[in-house]
Amino acid sequence: MTAILELRDVKKTIGKTKALNGVSIEIDKPGFYGMMGPNGAGKSTLLKIILGLVRPDSGTVSIMGKRIQFGYGGQQVSGIVETPEFPSYLKISNIARFIGLMRGLSDSEIDENLRSLCITANLCDLMDRRYGTLSQGMKQRFAILSAFIGYPKVVVLDEPLNGVDAYNANLILDFLRKAKDMDIVVLSTFHDPDQFRDICDRIFVLIYGKIISELTEYRKRKIFKVRSDLVTFHPECSIEIGNYLVFGLDRDPPDPKDIASMLDVDVNAIETGDGLLERYHLLLEDHYRKFLRASTNKES
Repeated sequence: MTAILELRDVKKTIGKTKALNGVSIEIDKPGFYGMMGPNGAGKSTLLKIILGLVRPDSGTVSIMGKRIQFGYGGQQVSGIVETPEFPSYLKISNIARFIGLMRGLSDSEIDENLRSLCITANLCDLMDRRYGTLSQGMKQRFAILSAFIGYPKVVVLDEPLNGVDAYNANLILDFLRKAKDMDIVVLSTFHDPDQFRDICDRIFVLIYGKIISELTEYRKRKIFKVRSDLVTFHPECSIEIGNYLVFGLDRDPPDPKDIASMLDVDVNAIETGDGLLERYHLLLEDHYRKFLRASTNKES
């Protein structure tokens, strides 16, 4: 079976920094795929390579078995990286029509696309407005809609909620939930898993320019935690993350009353937590410890 999106050992060095250090991903089903990672992890660089905007040093990116070429991602891939800008005097409908023509659609196909997408994205009332009159949130909503014109096989989105107010963020998330029925692979980066956990079919973590983990199984995991300064020892069934002992991250957690008895603390000291966030925080802590050790070694 041919993968819809396949990356094989993609590497990219920018200056002296290894932005990507052998990224491999294979996605063979339409759906919403999330990617998390700290600033500088290489997320935006990876999306630009998928779009054909940046040339990798080595490795390949293929969509439906066809290799993406630098300078031309083809009509099977679309997306937004950072916030695109359009001429302020143009109407939204004219910009959308131009994008459709650029993707090889006929006038009737463009009309059909826009009619469907505008309803899905709740943007019908904005199509006759000039781009310069839109708020930042409205511009972002239109930019995301424009990535779906022509229904490409793959759409990549770089932090689609960045700088967007709560009202427009909810509209964007609603559109992305509906987009899961469009038979498209959507690969989106984000920082806040709370906003995307119910949409994602899989969640990748990119650190050190590599996919180091997949957090899909932790999306709905319930854990318990207690502040480290309240206890005198760390049981083997717990993991220390930040200022907390966490129970249930990689196994079913004990009952809160059993945890309280084990640690000799009041049961009210046992807090509920989020398995996805705690596992991500653990990965980031490990990342920063390795970074500090490497920096110390260089200085010495």
